[in-house]
Amino acid sequence: MYSKDESYNLFIVIVDKGRASKILNESKKIGVKGGTILYGTGTVNSGLLHLLELYEIKKEILIMVIPNELNEELYKLLKDKFHLERPNKGIAFNIPLDNVMGNVCVQNVEKFSRGSDKMNHQAVFVIVERGNADDVIKSADKAGARGATVIHGRGSGVHEKSSIFNIVIEPEKEIVLMLVDSLKTQTIIDNIKEDLNIDKPGKGIVFVVGVENTLGLVKE
Repeated sequence: MYSKDESYNLFIVIVDKGRASKILNESKKIGVKGGTILYGTGTVNSGLLHLLELYEIKKEILIMVIPNELNEELYKLLKDKFHLERPNKGIAFNIPLDNVMGNVCVQNVEKFSRGSDKMNHQAVFVIVERGNADDVIKSADKAGARGATVIHGRGSGVHEKSSIFNIVIEPEKEIVLMLVDSLKTQTIIDNIKEDLNIDKPGKGIVFVVGVENTLGLVKE
């Protein structure tokens, strides 16, 4: 078991279907104790793929809680063995758990953005009714987002619930996860708010967490 006195990171890796288990197995060799794999779809900004209606790609989201001391070694593993620094190989980022602010309301995003100079990117989570994820992605895309991952419920009955960051997620919901430049966060949130009325009761939930390091992001 990890020591109680250590500081921890939430380490998230998003890759094409079939790769997460391999990454988890290799991560265990350097000391990671375990992880959870979720399933979803990813989007890419490609005119040709949109024309062919092939822009949704099956994704796996690997979530691991690791001590800070494994951070650099895990990033090195993802580069050396899985080449996540190359285009279209995947995305990885970590969230310092002692820096997670919990739920961040739409009107508080700007305040949060000024928190740490080290956090150049933020993870934006948008939870909406099933079927509305595409509208969220289109709205965010107009504001400068460069792709998203949609997380779907798996293996749950209609009366069962799961949670993420202590927020209860019904199986009928979709979670849109976007990794964005901190300077664009407010614009993206404002666009989603305007297009989807996300601030109205029952329309959805938006929260943002700071990201310390990233790997595999498409350069502007």
